[in-house]
Amino acid sequence: MDMSRHTAVRENIHRNCLISDARYGRNDTLCVYLLKMREFFRWEQGLDFDDPIDSEALGEWVQAREALWDEVEEQHFEPVCTDDCHPPLEAQAISAPLEAHGLLYGAGVGRQGQPHFFLAELEAHFEDEGLHYYITGRELERGLTVLPAMLQENRVYIRRAALRQMLFERLDEWRFNGSRPDQPMGRLVASVGEQDTHALLEAMTEREARLLMWHEQGEARMDRRLAGWPERVNDCLGRPLERWLRALKDLLADLEYYWPQALAADDDYAIHAWFANFKGVRLALAGDLKAAYARWLSDGDRAALRQTLQAQRDEWLQLAEAVLPLAEAEALEKIQAACRRPG
Repeated sequence: MDMSRHTAVRENIHRNCLISDARYGRNDTLCVYLLKMREFFRWEQGLDFDDPIDSEALGEWVQAREALWDEVEEQHFEPVCTDDCHPPLEAQAISAPLEAHGLLYGAGVGRQGQPHFFLAELEAHFEDEGLHYYITGRELERGLTVLPAMLQENRVYIRRAALRQMLFERLDEWRFNGSRPDQPMGRLVASVGEQDTHALLEAMTEREARLLMWHEQGEARMDRRLAGWPERVNDCLGRPLERWLRALKDLLADLEYYWPQALAADDDYAIHAWFANFKGVRLALAGDLKAAYARWLSDGDRAALRQTLQAQRDEWLQLAEAVLPLAEAEALEKIQAACRRPG
């Protein structure tokens, strides 16, 4: 690819990110939306995590961005032209010429059917257990919502910049709520041992990138085990069942690969990290694990934790296979009923 076209490629990707944000960016609750906009502003302005944000400048930027969204919301996504022109979701074809120049283009479809696009500096590429891992650093183009990891066929994107942002937000929330050392995030911070925010985030990002690889390997295995699952999710985009199906598959991916790896490695950080994100639908699906975690904290018995995890895997895999052929309302009721079971 002639890198003189680099600016045009970036403009295509930037435009598509704008259109996606215009269509989906305001779907979150007001609190989540404002947090995302604050961090997006920080990224666009090149501010570091601990740099102060001018509230007046942020407010003006939000108004201008929303006005721009109104202009582009009904526009069509643009093809991205490297050696050839391709629809923006054809990530592999678009990215191949860029990778020779140290760049990676990624694209995928997330919750509610939202397309996500990004362009980043490629830091590493390697293969492991049938998957190709692409690790990226500084991001040149991205949208409002950042996904730290994506699985596309046999390619896994691990976005270190997006991961660092996610960890900063969790750390910031933990500190805002009192920095309690008896919470999973407190135990993570203690296990890393760094006090400086930059050093802490760098150390956590390094560890969490490996944990994301474990999760994505589990996702790939579940894709092979649960034939037809992506199509099932696509059939209910934007409706309650989508959220439950995605959470169920995420849980199964971790029970399939993440947890066996964590326990085999005696990785306490991985255990605390999983429970640091243990809330919402995930908590409803796997509430039994909360008690197992508490027991492990009390007595350090990994055998009991391993036994609970295996039982959970068998139970939720059986449920996932059972709901695949069901009608939407029936599938939703079956999953929610399983979460309300006594004991």
